[in-house]
Amino acid sequence: MIYIRLFIFLIFFGSDFVFAQKIITKKSVLELQSKAKNYYEEGNFEKTLYYSKLTLKSAEILNDDIIISECYRLISRTFKQLSESDLALLYANKGLAYANKTENDSIKMLFYNGIGNIYSFEKKDLKKALENYLISIRFSKKIKDTANLVLTNSNIAWSYFAKNKFKEGFPYLEFTNKYNQKFGNQKNYNSILMLNGMYYSYLKDFKTAKKYFLKGIENSKNLKISNHIENLYYEYSKVLYKEGDYKNAYDYNIKSSEIKDLMYSQDKLRKANIEGVNIELDVIKRELNKIEIDNQKQTLIIKKSRTINILAVILGLIMVLLLFSILRNARLNKLNSSRLQKKNFQLKVAVDKSRVATKAKSLFVSTVSHELRTPLYGVIGITDIIYEEHKELIDNKHLDALKFSTKYLLSLINDILEIDKIEESRIVLEKNSFNLKNEIESIKNSLQFIADKNNISFTSDIDSNIPKIVISDQMRLSQILMNLITNALKFTKNGEVKICVSLEKMIDEVAFVKFEIIDNGIGISKENQEKIFDKFTQIERKEQDYQGTGLGLSIVKRLLYLFKTEIILESEEDKGSKFTFTIGFLTGDHQIIEKKSEISNVELTKDLRILVVEDNKINQLVTKKIMEQNNHFCKLVSNGMEAIEVLKVEHFDLILMDINMPVLNGFETTEIIRQMEIYIPVIALTAYNRKRVLQQAKNAGIDAVITKPFESSQLFNEIQNQLELRK
Repeated sequence: MIYIRLFIFLIFFGSDFVFAQKIITKKSVLELQSKAKNYYEEGNFEKTLYYSKLTLKSAEILNDDIIISECYRLISRTFKQLSESDLALLYANKGLAYANKTENDSIKMLFYNGIGNIYSFEKKDLKKALENYLISIRFSKKIKDTANLVLTNSNIAWSYFAKNKFKEGFPYLEFTNKYNQKFGNQKNYNSILMLNGMYYSYLKDFKTAKKYFLKGIENSKNLKISNHIENLYYEYSKVLYKEGDYKNAYDYNIKSSEIKDLMYSQDKLRKANIEGVNIELDVIKRELNKIEIDNQKQTLIIKKSRTINILAVILGLIMVLLLFSILRNARLNKLNSSRLQKKNFQLKVAVDKSRVATKAKSLFVSTVSHELRTPLYGVIGITDIIYEEHKELIDNKHLDALKFSTKYLLSLINDILEIDKIEESRIVLEKNSFNLKNEIESIKNSLQFIADKNNISFTSDIDSNIPKIVISDQMRLSQILMNLITNALKFTKNGEVKICVSLEKMIDEVAFVKFEIIDNGIGISKENQEKIFDKFTQIERKEQDYQGTGLGLSIVKRLLYLFKTEIILESEEDKGSKFTFTIGFLTGDHQIIEKKSEISNVELTKDLRILVVEDNKINQLVTKKIMEQNNHFCKLVSNGMEAIEVLKVEHFDLILMDINMPVLNGFETTEIIRQMEIYIPVIALTAYNRKRVLQQAKNAGIDAVITKPFESSQLFNEIQNQLELRK
C-alpha cells in the first residue's frame, strides 16, 4: 500500500513546476519513458511510478496517444508486480483506450495479452482471461507476430493448467512446443519446460515430468532468472510429493521459499549498489583529474625536451590517434546517417498527417460557416426590411432584441472563423485611417442594449489629447474592444462598466494609447485568471449560466500579439475586473478616410435590371426587397441552368450570383455565361469565406465576391464600382 500512496501523492503534488519551466519535446518524453522502463527492469517500482507519472504528463501535453498508452501499460505491469490487481486492471484498460485511438496493432496485442494475465493469474477468472488472450492472438495473426502467438498460447495453457483443466490446455501447449524453438525465446522456453512438467505430472508420468523440471531449473540457473527458478522449484516439489518422495519435496519447497525471500530483499541491495556506483564514480573522477594533472606536467616536460626520438614518438601517437578518430567518426557518421534517414521518414509521415488534419479542419470550418451564414443572411435581411417598411416599430424592444440576437450570432460565427485564420497565420493587420473617438462611441452605442438589460451604468472617458485621426487596423481593434466590453457587460448586474482611453505618450508620429475596460461585476478568481485566455474555456459560475463559445478572450490575446502588445488583467472575485492594453497608432494620414468618403457619396445608377441567381427562397426575398427599395427591377431564378435560359432571351445590367446551388453552381454558371460572350458584371453573394473562394471566382469570370450577411451600402458600392469599370 505504501507504493499506492506514493503514486497518488506524485500524481497530485509532484514536480508540477518542472513542467512549467521546461519546453516539452518528444525527445525529452521518450527519455523519461526510457528511465521508467529501466527502473522497472531493475525492480525499483517507486521510481518506475515516479518517472511514469512525469512521462504521462508530458505525453498528454504533446497529445501523443502511443506514448500515453505505453506509459499506462508500464504502470499496469508495475501494479501487477505489487499484487495490486485492481489498479493493474484499471490502468491497463486506460492504456487500451488510448491504444485504440491509434493504428498501432502491436501495442493493442500486448495490452490484451497483459489483461489476460491479470485475469488469469491475479483475478483467477479463466473466462475473461481467455477472451483477452484470443483477442491478442487475433492481432498477432493480423500483424504476423509469431513470437507473441507462442507466448500467448503458453499463457492460455498455463491458465487452463492452473484450473486443473489439462485436457483443454494441452492443444495450446502442443502449439507452443511446435513453434517455440523457431519463434520463441529463452525466457519463454523456461515457462514451456515447466508447463510440460506440469502436464506429464497430471498424466502421472513422473519420470518425464521430472526430466522437464530439472532441465528448466538448469536453464534458469544459467540465465539467472530468479522468479523462474522459484516457480520451477515449487512445481517440482509438487511432483516429488505426488511420487511419494516427501523429503526432497520438502527440500525443494524450502528452496522455493528462500529464493522468494531473497527476491524481496534485493530492493535494498539495489539501492546500496546504486550508492556504491556513485562512490566509484567519484573515485574514478578523482583519478581522471589526477591523470589530467600528470598529463599536463608531462606535456610541459615534452615541450622542454629537444630530442628527436621523443618528438618522433609524439608524432607517431598523434598519427595513431588521428587514424583512430577518423575511423571512429566514419562509423558514427554512418550510424547518424541511418538514424537521420529514419527520423526524416518519421517527420515526413507526421507532416503528411498534419496536412490531412489541417485540410479536414479547414473544410469543416468552411462548411459550418456556409451553413450558418446562409440562414443568418435571411434573418438579418428580413429584420432590416421590417425596419425599413415599418417605421412605427423602430423603437420596439422585441425588434431590437431580434436584431441584437442576429448580430450576436454573427459575432459567434466570426469568432470561430477568426480562430481558424489566426492558427493558420493568415491574418495580416491592415492600415486604414479612422476617427478613434467615433469608433469607440459607435461600439458603445451598439452595446447599450445589454447595459440597459442588466441595469448597468455604461460610460466612456476618452482623453482629448488623443489625435482625432489614427492609422491602424480598424476592424481588428473593434473586434478586441467588442469582445472585452461585451464580457464586462455580460458579467455585471446592476453595476458599472467604464471605457477609459488615454494618451500615454507620443514618439515622433506614433501615439501610444492605453485602453482600460473596467467593471464592478463578479470578477475572476486568481486560479482562473490564466485559463480564461485559453480556447473554448468557460469558467464555471455558481449562480447563473453565462453562455458563449469561450473564444472571445483567446482571440483578444492573439490579436493583441499581432499589434505587438499584450493584455493585463487585474481582478478580484465579487469586486470586478480591469483589462488593460496599449497600442501604438500612426497619425497624420487622412487619405484613406477621404477615399472611403468618395465611395460612400457616389450616387448609384437608378432603374437597373438585375438578375438574382439564388436557390434559397428566403434569401431571394431579402435580396429582391433590397433591390426594389432602391428602385431596381429584380428577376429571380433558382439555379444556374435557369439563369442561362433567361439570359438567352432577356437583357440585364448586372447579375447577383450565389455559389452553392443545385444543378449548376455559381462558378460553372459564370463560366458558361462568359462562353456565351455575355460580359455584364457578375457579383457573387456567398456564405463561404471570401478569401477561400476569391481565386476560383476570378478564374470563373466573377468580377467581385461579397460575403453574406452584408450591409446594403457595401453591395451598392460594389455595384457602382463594377458599372464604372464597365464604362
